Amino acid sequence: MSIQTCIHLQARPDLSFFRFNTGIGGSVLIELRFVILRPGVYDLLIEERQAFPVFYPFLVTTADVEELLMAVIQVIELYTGKYQDRTIRLKGANKVQSLLFRIIMRSQLETLCPLFTIDEEGKNKFFPFQRPKGNNIYLLKKRPDAALKTYPIQLTLDTHSRLFGNPIHVRLYEEPPATRA
Repeated sequence: MSIQTCIHLQARPDLSFFRFNTGIGGSVLIELRFVILRPGVYDLLIEERQAFPVFYPFLVTTADVEELLMAVIQVIELYTGKYQDRTIRLKGANKVQSLLFRIIMRSQLETLCPLFTIDEEGKNKFFPFQRPKGNNIYLLKKRPDAALKTYPIQLTLDTHSRLFGNPIHVRLYEEPPATRA
């Protein structure tokens, strides 16, 4: 998996909402939200909006899919850097999201394990190559001994991913600009 040189995100100051454009000419808008499920556990929701009323699959390339995978992981990294005591629950709202989360868990397990404990909801231990039974739900919690620092809140945040080493640029908004319908 190739890693892009920089990811540009827009986010709310509390880091509960992120967005970025991908696809050919930025034709696809991806929004990631952290929503409280129960005290200490937050669901990561992914929404996709397109500039065109009809889906054109050729607008999204393999590189765009890799960008999405890395962006999801880096958003989790940023969020848990600020809220170290929170558990992130990865439960797909549909088959595509479930597949996305399974791909992340299988392809990036070695990268994630030093910084996070990873469990499947309702199970004791996560086995990356075990055949999934139904809709897998993953729980990620920052390890207490992991070296993730808290990010200062400012209008822009230029940092590097400790997981992948690439630069991340985040622009903070009180309320993100209106989305295209």
